[in-house]
Amino acid sequence: MNLYSDVLLLESALRGLNAKADSDRARAAKEVRSHVEAAARELSLERFEYFERDIFQRIFSMILGEHVGEKVGGIFAVKELIDLAKNSAENKVSKIFNTLSEALENSTEYSFLELTSDTMGHLAKAVVVSHSDCIETQLLVGIKWLKSSQSHKRFTACLLLKNLATYAPTVFFAKLNDFFEYIWGALWDSKEKIRLAASAAISACLKVLADRTYHLDWYCSIYKQVNEGLRRNTTETCHGSLLVIGEVLKHTGDFMLSRFKETCKAVMALRDKSKVVRSAILELVPLLASYSPDMFANTILDDSIDMLIKYYKVADLRAETLVATGKLCIGLGPRIAEKIGELLEIAKDALTQGSRKSRQEIAPEAVRCVADMVQGFSSAPTSSVSFTGASSGFSVGSNAFSTVDREPKARGSPASSIMDGKFQTLFFSSDFFLFLMFRLYVSLFRFP
Repeated sequence: MNLYSDVLLLESALRGLNAKADSDRARAAKEVRSHVEAAARELSLERFEYFERDIFQRIFSMILGEHVGEKVGGIFAVKELIDLAKNSAENKVSKIFNTLSEALENSTEYSFLELTSDTMGHLAKAVVVSHSDCIETQLLVGIKWLKSSQSHKRFTACLLLKNLATYAPTVFFAKLNDFFEYIWGALWDSKEKIRLAASAAISACLKVLADRTYHLDWYCSIYKQVNEGLRRNTTETCHGSLLVIGEVLKHTGDFMLSRFKETCKAVMALRDKSKVVRSAILELVPLLASYSPDMFANTILDDSIDMLIKYYKVADLRAETLVATGKLCIGLGPRIAEKIGELLEIAKDALTQGSRKSRQEIAPEAVRCVADMVQGFSSAPTSSVSFTGASSGFSVGSNAFSTVDREPKARGSPASSIMDGKFQTLFFSSDFFLFLMFRLYVSLFRFP
C-alpha cells in the first residue's frame, strides 16, 4: 500500500472501519472505496494489483477476526468494494465468496449473519454472469446448513438462500427441489427468529416462481405443507404455516381463490392459541380481507370482529390489534359498514383510555387505526355510525360518519351528487374531531 500517495489517509480510513457506530463504519468504508478508486487512476496496472491485493488481505483479516466490531467493519468495506472487484480476476472474486462463506460458518452473532448474507447476495448479483459456479457453490452450502442440527446454521441458511434467490434467481431456480425438501424444518423451528427467516426465504422463492411459466405444481406442494403444519397443531408449526399463508396470498395470484374459504376457517380455528400465533393471525386477517373482500365478508367477518374486540382487551396484543383493525377497514371498505359501531368502540377506547392520566401520549397505533378507518369508511354508506359529544365523555351514536354534499340542498343540487365519490366528504362530529386534535396537541407539545 505504500505505493499509493495518500497511504496515511487510507490507513486512517481502514482504522475507522473498527468504529463503534455503524454510521462511522459506513463512512470509513466509503473513504476506503474512494482511495481504491484514486489508486486505480494513479498507479500502473501492475502496481495497482499489488495495492488491491494488500487492501483485500487487510479486510479479509478483519472479517475473519475475533472482534465483532472489526468483522462488521470488514463487511461494510467489502460491500462498498463489490462494484470495483466484480471485474477482477476469477480467483479474487472466489476469494471474496470463500471469505464471506467462512465468516458465516464461524459466526453465531445474528446481526453479523444478516449483514454478511446480504453482502453475499449483492456480490452474487454483481458477478452472476461471470461467476455462476461460485454462486452455485454457496447455494449448496446453504442447503447443507438447512439440514444442520445447530440453530444458528439453519438461520444462516435461510438468510443466505433468501438473498441468493433475490439476487441470482436464475441460478437459484436450478436448486428449487432441494430448497423445498429441507426448508420446512426451519419453518417449524422452535425459535421464532428462524421461522421468520425461513418464511422470508420462501417469499423470495415465490417471487422467483412467479416469473416462471410452470409453477402450479410448486404452489400445490407448498399448500400441502402448509396444511401439514396446521394438522400437527403445535405452536411452532401453526405459526410457520400462518407466515407462509401470508406470503402465498401476496405472490401466487389467483391460486388461493378456490382454497380461500377453507383457509379462512383454518386460520380462525387457531385464534385461541399462543400469543405468537395470535400475532400472526392479526397480520394475516387484513391480508385475507384484501385478497377477496366479498368471500371474507361472507365467511369470517363476524368471527374476525369478535376476535379483534377480544384481542384488544389483551394488553400485549392491543397495539397489533389497532393496526389490524385499521387495515381490515381498508381491505373491506363498504362491506364492513354494519360493523363500524363495534370497531369505533375500539378506536374510541384507544384514544380516550389515557384521559384520566395527565399528559399521557396517544398511542401511535391508535392514530393510525383511526386514519385507516377513515380511508376504509370513505366509501361506506351514509347509514354509518358517529361519535356524538356527551358531558360524560364520547359515546357512539346512530350516525358515526356522515356523507355531505359540498353544495347545500337548498340550492337545488341533485341528491344523487351526494354519492359521487369525487364530492363525498367524510368527517367526524365536531366534538370528537376537536377532542382528537387536542389529544394530538398534548402528545406533541407537552405542557411544562
